[in-house]
Amino acid sequence: MCEGECNSCSVSTINRAAVSNKTFQDFLDEFGSLGNDFGSVNMDRSMSKPSCHIMVQMWFDVMRSVKGLGMFLSIFSLFAMVLYFITSSDSGSLIIDCLATNGDFDSSPLLKAFWAIMEGVTATALIVAGGEASLMAVQTMAIMSASPMTVAICLICVSAWRALKVTSGDIDASESCFPFQLFEPLGAAPYNK
Repeated sequence: MCEGECNSCSVSTINRAAVSNKTFQDFLDEFGSLGNDFGSVNMDRSMSKPSCHIMVQMWFDVMRSVKGLGMFLSIFSLFAMVLYFITSSDSGSLIIDCLATNGDFDSSPLLKAFWAIMEGVTATALIVAGGEASLMAVQTMAIMSASPMTVAICLICVSAWRALKVTSGDIDASESCFPFQLFEPLGAAPYNK
């Protein structure tokens, strides 16, 4: 049944079938109805082993394992992902359009549509040209470009903490020194009225 070598998913399924009271015909029927999912899900898909599948299919394995709602959740999550990407692309194309028109937010709808289409064509070309490796490269680049912003957000939090202390009257805003430690927000006592 295994073409070439059996992977760990197929071996665990074969061992499970040997222990259970399944006949060989039941085993073949399960293999025929599940196809590529054989060894990683049971017949009613209430249990799944996502690690046996590629990353793209893991989410849908988890969604389909919810009894009674599996197919609905799979379709709904796919709809939610499409909606997320459309709104993200719309925001991105609006910014590109604003930059291209020198800050004008009320440019022509035709120009907005042009930038949205160009953004989609560029993303599609990158993914088609590089396959799954290009998708991983885009994800890695997104994480790397967000790292400096994380540091900036941490410093903004410290600045906001100092502004709150000035507002509450705990420190004087006109002092020439900076009587505030970087890690002070982490050890602050809760506010009591």
